[in-house]
Amino acid sequence: MVISGSSAGVCTRCRNYQAPDKKLFTNTWIGKNTEVVSKCYLIHRWIIAILALSFLVESIYKRALKEDGWKYALYLTSWVRLLAFIQYFLEAVLVTRRWRIELQGQIELSTREGYASSNLPLPISHRILWYIANISANVSLVSCLMYWPFFYQPGVHPLDLQNLSGHAFIPAYNIIDVFISTRPWRFLHATHSQLFCLVYALSNFAYIAEEGTEIYNSSHYMYSILDWSRPTQCLLTVFGLTILVPFLHAFFIILSKLRDMLIRHVKKPLNKDDKIQIELGRMHLMQ
Repeated sequence: MVISGSSAGVCTRCRNYQAPDKKLFTNTWIGKNTEVVSKCYLIHRWIIAILALSFLVESIYKRALKEDGWKYALYLTSWVRLLAFIQYFLEAVLVTRRWRIELQGQIELSTREGYASSNLPLPISHRILWYIANISANVSLVSCLMYWPFFYQPGVHPLDLQNLSGHAFIPAYNIIDVFISTRPWRFLHATHSQLFCLVYALSNFAYIAEEGTEIYNSSHYMYSILDWSRPTQCLLTVFGLTILVPFLHAFFIILSKLRDMLIRHVKKPLNKDDKIQIELGRMHLMQ
């Protein structure tokens, strides 16, 4: 079957229809001129990346090096800190790269609004950031919602940086970041977090099966809800997480919709003359 040039173009647009503008991943809507990255936003991104790194290093030093050793990898909160660091460090790098390009006068202007799709596929760096951000946000919320009602014991678990960084600070900022960034959300991406939780649960089982007992406080499990000596309970827990994650992802989507409503309320839409000026500016920069 031969596809004509116009039909091939249509098919290409269909394949790339869901690819959002890459600039949505490297800037904020807050500020007067959101066509370029501001120094304030650049500094903000690096502060968050450094804080995420400090949470990770402090946790590794106190838990992995001093106490738990390899068992550190069995904690879900350990992965929450690692995912947060990877996400915010990669985001800071991408924001810095865009800022340096714009500093040289190479500004890519666009008349597309919101989540309009692009004819160009999303760069792999931005796609990786998107996937990690999805997993980090959902998993941090899972850790928070599971820890405080079911595992936290006053007097036993101190409210120090080690405890609060993974169970409070990171989940809280992931929620706040939805209103700061312009990163889009897709409901289908909930599968990223579901797959991560499944791999984590199976890896947890593999570690315990290999090492036997004495995993945590002389027990053969890390979390009581993942006591693999009770396979039915564990399977129900894993199944429950796969059901819970899409609802958590939908929660972040609702927040992003509220952010979009706020943007439309605060930001004045471009009139016809402004769009013409932007288009002329783009043509000038392409010469």
